[in-house]
Amino acid sequence: IEPIFSEGKGVTRSSVSEIYDQIIADAKFAEEHLPIDWVDRGRPTKGAAKTLLASVYLTSAGWPLKQTENYALAAQKAKEVIDMGKYGLFDSFEEIWLQHNEDDKEWIFTLQGTRDGGTPTYMGKSFMPPEEAGWVDYFSEPEFYLEFPEGERKNVTFRDTFVTAQGDSIAWQNSILGSPFINKYRYAFEYIPGVKPPSKTDNNFPVFRYAEVLLIYAEAINKANGSPDALAYENLNKIRKRAWGADLTGYSELAGLSSEEFDKAVLDERNWELA
Repeated sequence: IEPIFSEGKGVTRSSVSEIYDQIIADAKFAEEHLPIDWVDRGRPTKGAAKTLLASVYLTSAGWPLKQTENYALAAQKAKEVIDMGKYGLFDSFEEIWLQHNEDDKEWIFTLQGTRDGGTPTYMGKSFMPPEEAGWVDYFSEPEFYLEFPEGERKNVTFRDTFVTAQGDSIAWQNSILGSPFINKYRYAFEYIPGVKPPSKTDNNFPVFRYAEVLLIYAEAINKANGSPDALAYENLNKIRKRAWGADLTGYSELAGLSSEEFDKAVLDERNWELA
């Protein structure tokens, strides 16, 4: 078959604004036509379309388009997801990653993974260090680990001690790579020292979860109004409190921040919560 190039002649690259306009149009169409729920797990829903719109509005309000009027639209769409009453946060950060919770209240949209006659994900060996016979595809920079706030979220997010086939424990500082590794995707299988870990897993691949919606609202309403409102503080503190863990000794709620201080606090939480 000979390729036909004539149809492509004269086609130019679309502008950034045209691409955003198309994404928003597609997401609006999806929002209008998708159901709130499906019987089949993993299909995008109305809540997923609204979350996509909130995310795109927030992004388009910044560089390079700087359509700052979209901050208000991002906050509006995030609030619509919140007001659906369908989603919520798990009590602990660890619960998010347990397989029996993968399509539960905090997950808005995930790509489904299954090793049995379906499409697997590769979150086994890929996320494991060489000491544990891993592929060393995904790991953390030490600086990020060291800056990460202490608490349950850090303990769940990272694996900082490795167990060799001989049963020896090695701290990440003394490991071959000298880096901590990602832990939260390892809840789909049990690592047994000396036993070859799986490459294919049943993990779902996360796209949107409810914590991001809360953070989108907090960031967008602060940017739209020049200051955070009560719901923005509530959203941000919910995520911070859960990340702290069951023992709340030393925990304090954020309050009375300037717009700039609040914005930094939200971006920090996005960095840690959604890493």
